[in-house]
Amino acid sequence: MVEDWWGPSKTMVSDKDFLKSLQTFDKDSIPPATIKKIQTFLPLDDFQPERVKTVSKACFGICMWVRAMETYDRVAKVVGPKKASLAIAEAEYNEVMEQLNKKRAELQEVIDALAALEAQLNGLKAEKDDLAYQVDLCEKKINRAEALIESLGGEKDRWTENAKVLAVDYVNLTGDV
Repeated sequence: MVEDWWGPSKTMVSDKDFLKSLQTFDKDSIPPATIKKIQTFLPLDDFQPERVKTVSKACFGICMWVRAMETYDRVAKVVGPKKASLAIAEAEYNEVMEQLNKKRAELQEVIDALAALEAQLNGLKAEKDDLAYQVDLCEKKINRAEALIESLGGEKDRWTENAKVLAVDYVNLTGDV
C-alpha cells in the first residue's frame, strides 16, 4: 500500500515559516529511529536528487536537505566522540599550562633571588678586595715604621746620653752664670 503524502506535503511546503523551520532545525538531536527511517529512502531511485529535480525544484531542495541531515548525523557520530576527547585534552592542556606558568613564575623568583645573591656576592668580594688592600697597605706601613724605629734605635741611645748631659748642664747653668 502506497500512502499519498502529496497533499500534506504541499501544505507543509507552502507554510510561510517552513524555510525558517528547516534553517533552525535541531540537527544534533535527531532520534536514531528517524535516521534509520531516512536511510531506507536514500538508496531509492525516486529519492535521488537529480531525479527529484525533474519533478519539483522545491522537492529537490528538501531531498538535498534530508540527505544533508543524514550525512550530518553520520559525521556527528564520528566527530562527537572526538570533540569530547578534544574537550578533555584541552582541559588537561589548560591545567598543564597553568602548572607550567606557575613553575615559570617560581623559576623567575629563583632567578631573581639568584641575581640578588650574585650582586650581594660581588659587593662582598669588592669589600674583601678593598679590605685585603687595606691590610696590605697597613703591613707595609708597619714594616716601614719598624724599619724606621730600628734605624733610629742608635739615635735613641745618643739622645738619651745627650739628655743626661744637658740635664747636668742645666743644673750647672745657674752656677756658671
